[in-house]
Amino acid sequence: NNKLTLAKADLPRDQIVIDGGDGTDTVVVVDLTGTADRPAMSNVETLDLDLTTGTANVALNLVDAGGITTIELDLDSTDENFTVSNASNVTAYKVEAAAAATSDIITLGSSATLALSNTNAVLGDNNTSLVTPDATDLTVKVGKSTANVSTSAIDLTTLTAAKATDVTVGGQDATAAGVAYVGKIDIGTLSAAKATTLTVDADQGQVTIPALSTAKLATVNISGDNTVNLGSAASTTVISTVSAGSATGAITLGQALDFASNASVTTGTGNDTLSLDILTEGTTTVDMGEKASDTDNLKLFGAANMGLTVVNLGAADQISQLNGSVDSVSQTGIENLDAS
Repeated sequence: NNKLTLAKADLPRDQIVIDGGDGTDTVVVVDLTGTADRPAMSNVETLDLDLTTGTANVALNLVDAGGITTIELDLDSTDENFTVSNASNVTAYKVEAAAAATSDIITLGSSATLALSNTNAVLGDNNTSLVTPDATDLTVKVGKSTANVSTSAIDLTTLTAAKATDVTVGGQDATAAGVAYVGKIDIGTLSAAKATTLTVDADQGQVTIPALSTAKLATVNISGDNTVNLGSAASTTVISTVSAGSATGAITLGQALDFASNASVTTGTGNDTLSLDILTEGTTTVDMGEKASDTDNLKLFGAANMGLTVVNLGAADQISQLNGSVDSVSQTGIENLDAS
């Protein structure tokens, strides 16, 4: 297993050819500045890259380095765009630090299946925007622990998953010694125009995604024992199913989420909060779970101007009439109703 450190001047096309041979090999390059680098490598599995500041937009074309499967990337407060392209065998990005501004776009070319995690330190802050242009199955997970489940390990302003149909946020990874990673994942805006399924695993830390630009999103699966907050800011979704019956952490499904006609929402045994538009989402089947002493909250918003609403929190089906119409679906597990 070899590790080779290259000068950045060796990355342009025809400057050097590397054959890593047998084993698992790593090439390290510090302070990338090339605008059209195209290294030639074979039998090299990992690239360890460090960005810098004060350069032109940096681009790395891996069309002649097809053996690379993992890229370790230190953003190092870069103040320019960075793009990796033709990385068809890259299945993992392990990223640390942050960009200088949200306008400094980090584009991570990859294979169709991609795992994105932090390494060595926190990934991101309020200035970090990542794009995964090639992944159709994207997983974002903690790869380096922080102090606790509420301290961000991954903090992205935006994550744009252009081709992803399946997006998973969170996971259950551990160190080589078997110690589970701990840390929060906070994605300010998840933009995934083709995504139909979002899976959130909050076993190892809190997950917050205030805004979802996911017009085709139909199914949301949630598990884990830490809090999950989705849709507290402007979102574009048409969700048919929320399946979170196994979750034990508190789940908040915000007012910005949109549910399809006759949607189904099932939450777990935490103190959950669900917001529904009384005009357009009244036919949503709701099961907010049941546990001794839990407190689940249903918030109804919108214009309640079409007639009587009848609620009995002691009944098996807790809402029998909504905004003048007989409610034909079931709502259960609600301890508090807010219709203000």
